[in-house]
Amino acid sequence: MNRRLPEVPVGELDPAAVPISAIMNGWAKTKSSEGATMVEMWLRRSQEEYDAGNRRPGIAPTTKMFTMTVDAYAKSNEGSKAAQRAEELLQRMHEMHRSGRYENLKPTTGIFNAVINAWARSGDKMAPVRAEQILDWMEKLYKAGDRD
Repeated sequence: MNRRLPEVPVGELDPAAVPISAIMNGWAKTKSSEGATMVEMWLRRSQEEYDAGNRRPGIAPTTKMFTMTVDAYAKSNEGSKAAQRAEELLQRMHEMHRSGRYENLKPTTGIFNAVINAWARSGDKMAPVRAEQILDWMEKLYKAGDRD
């Protein structure tokens, strides 16, 4: 299906024919940089479908899809690069939620944990500092009432 995806016009993806979450899960389990890239490609397509008006269940981006993508990067063995990408995805998800167009994309403890895990696996000397900053961000959101 990955090769045929560009043939399906945006807005016309059928979740019965293309179970996005299942495909993402399969790629995430490869624990590779290619797998993480593919999971993110499917996440991006999910957002494109939603933005094009395809609001069928199984198509819209979800917190679970974002968390799965972040976790795929954490397990990709790509070090700091993967941790930075994981954090960027969390930031993107948070901004999408704040925009009001994606009310169901509220960052959860799970996605924050996945980003912290990505930093922990990165081997980067700044990982402890980044992890603490992410934890502080989560705490600020919690105290501001933006709870999962």
